[in-house]
Amino acid sequence: MRSAVPPPGSNRRRFRTSAQGIREGEPHPAWTVVALLVFAILITAILFPVFASSKGSRRRPEVSQMKQLAMALLIYAADHDEHMPLAENWLDASAAYSKTANLHKLPAEGDFWPRATFNRHVSGISIDWNASVSTVPMLFTSAIRDPNPVGDESNMIFPYHDNALVGFMDGHVAGLRPTRTKELIWSPPDPVDAGGDE
Repeated sequence: MRSAVPPPGSNRRRFRTSAQGIREGEPHPAWTVVALLVFAILITAILFPVFASSKGSRRRPEVSQMKQLAMALLIYAADHDEHMPLAENWLDASAAYSKTANLHKLPAEGDFWPRATFNRHVSGISIDWNASVSTVPMLFTSAIRDPNPVGDESNMIFPYHDNALVGFMDGHVAGLRPTRTKELIWSPPDPVDAGGDE
């Protein structure tokens, strides 16, 4: 019978006792499991944001459409002495500055067929005024079927998970619940009328 301990000065590796079960010099199985877990966590951390962003962008074309309309209206205003288009022709004005037709027809959500609707209170108004343009809606979701939809806060609908999409005078778009829409400035003062512009 061989001894578990080699004689002194021997070059052979020492073996552990049967209770330990693993030879010295071999990697411990726990390190392999830890390495695999770290690798899996790193791959997940790298790939999760990529998949999450592509999944989110596929589901939110209405935000993209509203953003394109808002930017087209701001470009129109920049070309027209900082004034928004008149309510009667806002859709034609935005179409001249966007590449896609019928952007105002937003994707259906359940029983809703929402439309991007122009806030009638900002018709022809100057965007060069002192109030916070980030709280003034120029576009919002409604159920108005008119070819050139124009309305106000009373026409707003909340089709996207109880949120209305609102495009603001500064160009950003947000989904808002009914309680948040009451905080908005729907009818801003025009600086021309208030004597702010000569």
